[in-house]
Amino acid sequence: MKVVDEYIALRLLDPQWESSLLDERLVLPYSRHWRLLSALGAPSRSQGQLSQRLQSLSSDAVDFIRRPHPDVLHVPDPRDHILLAAELLNVTGASSLMFAETLAACIAFESDFHCGAPRNAIGQLAERAAAIDVVIRIED
Repeated sequence: MKVVDEYIALRLLDPQWESSLLDERLVLPYSRHWRLLSALGAPSRSQGQLSQRLQSLSSDAVDFIRRPHPDVLHVPDPRDHILLAAELLNVTGASSLMFAETLAACIAFESDFHCGAPRNAIGQLAERAAAIDVVIRIED
C-alpha cells in the first residue's frame, strides 16, 4: 500500500496516466479525502488549483471522488491512526491534523508519501517527515 496525496487521487481519473503506483493499492488519508469532498461541496471562490481540477470532472469522476472503490483508493478510518498521529507530535512538534494523519498513515502502512503536487512535498510536512524518516516522493 502506498500513501498518496489528493492530487494523485485525481490522477487516477486519467485513463492515460501511467505510473508504477498503479500496481499498488493506494491509501488516501481521511483529511486529504476531506479536502476533495469539501472542494466539491463548496467550491472555493479563489479558484485554487484543486477547485479548478474538480470543476471539469464528469459525474462518474465526481462519484469516484465521493466514494472511491477501496481496492483502488483506500480511505482508512481516521480512528485507526489518530493515536499514532498524536504520539508523533512528541517527535515532530505541533502540526496540522492533515500533516499528522498523513505521517501516521505512512508509518502504519510502511509507505513513503507520494505527492502529485510538488508544493505538498516541502515546508513543514517535509521537516516533520524527515524527523521520523518518512520519504516524500514527487510523482510526475
